[in-house]
Formats: sequence, structure tokens, C-alpha cells
Amino acid sequence: MSNDDTPAAGADTIPLRLLWSELDSALLQQIAYGPDSSSMVARALGCWTQDSTRTACRIRVDQNWWKFQYLLIYDRLGGVFTGIQPLSEFYGGEGGQIASVSWLFDRDGDGDRDLVTRSSEHMLEMPSEDTEPVESNTEEAKMWQWENGGFRPVAPLDSAAMVKQWVVDWGW
Repeated sequence: MSNDDTPAAGADTIPLRLLWSELDSALLQQIAYGPDSSSMVARALGCWTQDSTRTACRIRVDQNWWKFQYLLIYDRLGGVFTGIQPLSEFYGGEGGQIASVSWLFDRDGDGDRDLVTRSSEHMLEMPSEDTEPVESNTEEAKMWQWENGGFRPVAPLDSAAMVKQWVVDWGW
């Protein structure tokens, strides 16, 4: 899932009042920076059947120049959203950036989509006024398996091997 500057073709803007009315307070708290209606734009990017009773709906949330994508998990039997899973993010400031991207695929052949998330933290630190900035990068990978109506972390996991397998050019 990329976080480029162009909204997906056909992406519909979600009225914020509708989004807030459909998500309970626990789910709203998981959206980065919370319900800041002054600068937030949410867009629907598509839905699919995740398992026999749940639908996964991908949304993009832009707040200022920060960009996030989430999966909202909708329980068709209960008629409510029951979960949220971060897919990608890009935010930061002058001292660094944090970014992540995800891939959805059927890892275990059971017919539902699992998830790999790669993340990177890029920092510039000033040890003193007389020295050049020191650049540092930290990368990791996480795998999530769909289980019992939500994504659960897969462990143990060799994050270093996954960083090499799931390559991302972060641009820094």
C-alpha cells in the first residue's frame, strides 16, 4: 500500500461526520491524531470480503502533510465496525520521518488475507552546534495473520530476514 500524493482513481471522500458516527471511541483513538476535522480528509479506497462474516474496508486519511492508510473491519452480522489495522503511514518533521507500508496476501492458503508491514524511522540528530548532523535509520518488519476476526502478530519472526525479503526504497 503506497502513500503517494495522488488519491486512488475513484476514491470517494468520506464525510467526517459519517466516519465518526460509524466508529466507536476505541476505534477512533487508533486513527493517528484522532478526529481533527479541521485538517483531516478521509477517502474510501475499496472493500473486500475478509472472511465468512467480515468485510475489510481500506481508507486513506490525510492530515496536513501526514498520510495514513487503515483497514476498517466490518462485522456484517452485527452491522458494526469492530477493528482497525494500520497499513501505511508517513509523518514526521524537520528532525526525521517515520514511514510504513504493507502488503496484503494469503500467507497460509486459508482464503483470507494476511499482512506484512515494513517500517522505517529516519532521524537527523545534532550532537552539538559545531558538528554535522548524524543520520540514523531503523527498519523492521512485522507479519500479521488473520485469526478470529482480527489481525494477530506472527511470532517468532526474523525481522532482519523479512527486511531483506520485503524491500522498500524509502527515499532517504
